[in-house]
Amino acid sequence: MPFLPPPPPALVSGAQAPMPPQAKAAFDRAYEALRAGRFPEAIAAYEEALALAPDSWDIWLEYTSALRQAGQLQKAARAGWRTVELGPDKVDSWNNLSNVLQMANALPEDAALLEEMARRFPGDPRVVKAFDNLAYTAWSLRDFALARKAL
Repeated sequence: MPFLPPPPPALVSGAQAPMPPQAKAAFDRAYEALRAGRFPEAIAAYEEALALAPDSWDIWLEYTSALRQAGQLQKAARAGWRTVELGPDKVDSWNNLSNVLQMANALPEDAALLEEMARRFPGDPRVVKAFDNLAYTAWSLRDFALARKAL
């Protein structure tokens, strides 16, 4: 199954309301489970937190990372796009999704994502680092043309 295309670009992200206490408790449990390497427990707790706070950028960001670390890359890509949708003005949204795409070897999609990231965040050193990561991944997979382009 191919990775999802990016959401329509948003001009600004919406203001985020404080996380409800029950969502925060689930979020904290998820974080502790993830730190301990208990991926199924972490993912379930992040999903519980999202059910209570479905528009929380923080939860979506960490949920994406948990899914990526658990190797659930298709779900991680969908969660990553939701993170970008909720926080298009946050470089971490884009960087997190880039990590997922690279891990999934979706390098052309990642290259397009990074071009948009560079346009939105000119001069941000995290953009340079993301292109370096893409170049290394492409080089290790012997896609020398993409590695050269990323550099």
